[in-house]
Amino acid sequence: AENQRKRYLSADEWARLAAALKDMEADNAPFVAFVRLLAFTGCRKSEVLAARWDWIDFDRKVLILPDDKARQRGEKENKEVVLAAPALKVLQGIKRIEGNPHVVVGRKRGDHLRNPNLRWAALCKKAKLKDFRLHDIRHSFGTTATGAGFSLPVLGAMLGHRQSETT
Repeated sequence: AENQRKRYLSADEWARLAAALKDMEADNAPFVAFVRLLAFTGCRKSEVLAARWDWIDFDRKVLILPDDKARQRGEKENKEVVLAAPALKVLQGIKRIEGNPHVVVGRKRGDHLRNPNLRWAALCKKAKLKDFRLHDIRHSFGTTATGAGFSLPVLGAMLGHRQSETT
């Protein structure tokens, strides 16, 4: 049996997180875009960090993620993440860096953001969020979608779960 810690944001905490992100935007634009993409897509941290511009289909409004688990099973499927209007707006506001294929750029030329933990700690402090991990954004995305009336099968598809038990 798994003993997973789950933490969800309240409406007030979402508002404080949004305000803190706005305050950090001028000095930490790639990090702020990263957190907003987590919040608007429900993706895993590693999926957003690794995302490349050529994985985004703006016409279809999807982020096409290579599905490593499917490849390990010998399948050739990719995971498609629907990009709602807020996620598209974030993506359209990101400045592309010549020679860097990544959406969320890092300090090294051609690389993506690597260790967001220090900035995350500063953001949580600014937003007065206690005991909240980056992965908890994914949990909060799920509970927000459920509260908005999305069914568990739809939510599972949004989160990329293959089994309904996971959702």
